[in-house]
Amino acid sequence: MTVHLLKQPTARATDFKKSGWRGVYERLAQSSSGVLTVMNHQRPEAVLLTIAEYERLLDLASIGENKTEDLLSNLRQDFDVRLESLKAGDLGDRARKAMDAPIKLGGEWREGESH
Repeated sequence: MTVHLLKQPTARATDFKKSGWRGVYERLAQSSSGVLTVMNHQRPEAVLLTIAEYERLLDLASIGENKTEDLLSNLRQDFDVRLESLKAGDLGDRARKAMDAPIKLGGEWREGESH
């Protein structure tokens, strides 16, 4: 993440003192990415965003939330269908019938713990 921040235009924290908010804002406004990383002692300390970039990030977050909710909804529906099949009144009878039925090997010899 730090490497990515350093690829963005930067401003030193001392620039706020030297050129004030207006000077730092002008640098942000000139940034093609709408992002300005504020450095303090050669380390990223804060990130300034234009309104357009902030709104873009909010839109992306909203899309991600919607996709997550859709996935969760699909999982809930799948779980509910499977749960309903387990609630079937004859489930125990069907399971016993399957376990009691002879295994058809089709003339092949099988051995081992799983056969």
